[in-house]
Amino acid sequence: MTNAIKSATPRIFISYSWSSQEHQERVIELASRLRADGVDVLLDVWDFKEGQDKHTFMEKMVLDATVSKVLVLVDRQYADKADSKTGGVGTETQIISSELYAKVEQTKFIPIVLEHDENGPILPVFLKSRKYIDFSPLSTIDHYQYLVRLLFNKPLNEKPPLGKPPQYLETNLQPKTRFLSETHSLKKVVSSNSAGSITATSKSIYRDLAKEIISAEILTFQKENHDEEVLDSIHDLKVVQNSFLETTSQLIDFDPNAALVSIREYFEPLLKAYQPTSNPYKTYQTDNIAFIAQESLLILGSLLIKTEAFSTFGNLTRTYLLSSKNSQIKNVLITDIYKNLPSLEQLRNQRLNLNRISVTADILKERADSSLISFEDMISTDLVLFLRALFKGDHWVPRTIVYKSDYDSTELFIRAESSSYLKGVLSAFDMYSTEEFKKTFEEAKENYRLSNYRISSNSWPVNFKNLINYEKLGTLK
Repeated sequence: MTNAIKSATPRIFISYSWSSQEHQERVIELASRLRADGVDVLLDVWDFKEGQDKHTFMEKMVLDATVSKVLVLVDRQYADKADSKTGGVGTETQIISSELYAKVEQTKFIPIVLEHDENGPILPVFLKSRKYIDFSPLSTIDHYQYLVRLLFNKPLNEKPPLGKPPQYLETNLQPKTRFLSETHSLKKVVSSNSAGSITATSKSIYRDLAKEIISAEILTFQKENHDEEVLDSIHDLKVVQNSFLETTSQLIDFDPNAALVSIREYFEPLLKAYQPTSNPYKTYQTDNIAFIAQESLLILGSLLIKTEAFSTFGNLTRTYLLSSKNSQIKNVLITDIYKNLPSLEQLRNQRLNLNRISVTADILKERADSSLISFEDMISTDLVLFLRALFKGDHWVPRTIVYKSDYDSTELFIRAESSSYLKGVLSAFDMYSTEEFKKTFEEAKENYRLSNYRISSNSWPVNFKNLINYEKLGTLK
């Protein structure tokens, strides 16, 4: 019986600002009341001991998997410190906002509003769009019982169980098997070890995949629901993307350079499909195609990095495609497939009031469900594409790094602590020494003001030094 009760006991941490003695007493009073009602409350005045590191304590409290909820008690001083990133609150909220962004389920962090002003409830920017509980004097309802029910996961109104779909919804739709069949045929050709046949077969598959993607262009533009159409199309094209992943993986396993011989057949028609035209809505109508193209490049790069084909990765970034930009046919680098996706980043973000730094990154993360590559692999690839483009004066925006905090390094550059592994990574940048890489990075940091680089206007500056594990590169001999 005791174990059953213990397992059901919620464990929470309270984040707040030491605004005044009166405010601190109010916090302690709430925490004491919750403990009296069976909630295991962690609070700095009780649990932060002499000799402990403040930052480590805050990080542990926020990230601890045994902490089911973090109550963020917001008064005016808390909001001001969070927005200016000053004091303990500033440090704590950086950890919280990073954790908030990295999770699909974001209900771990519960804003508790303690004050209002003429504009409504006082909240820091990173919590503005979150559902909150009002504990302010202006609230006409005592929300304490509601909070306790929430902490024990015992809502007053339970959601009814989901039933079975009615039989009349059944259809005779058949799954798309054509691409699976083509991928299987490539396996047979690869097993024959004939380079000529492999190239011919892979080019044919890539052409078919590109045609399928291009045929999904959205022919009309209706602002009210256009972002939904784009997202539905992206989901429908998952079977095509899976075939691209499987085909490319087989080619790289056979010979990493074999993929580069055939890849133009895929990326070139996709790039042409979403180049600007006289139609002002064209950029919206082809955002689904542009998303798939950019996701495909991240997949291809991730497969090369996963197999440590770093020099081939460098060759990939030097691959040229024919483009019809501005009605002129010319050669552009493969990274020119990058474009902003206004249907997702502007229309969807604003229509649903998501307040996301990158909706595109969210979708990429959601779709990264393959056993061949992980989302972490894609983040590393995104970062390498950005750095290489930066060093060469080209353009790429590493959207996925919004899922890394200021204190994180990518897995690729953690591995690069090994001097032998770093040697391979450097070949992706056409470099041969740690000193050359660091010098180029420092020059780019200065020339392009990397210290102030943001993924979007509502994001914090990116800490690239931590992302690339700058201080530890090549330290393991």
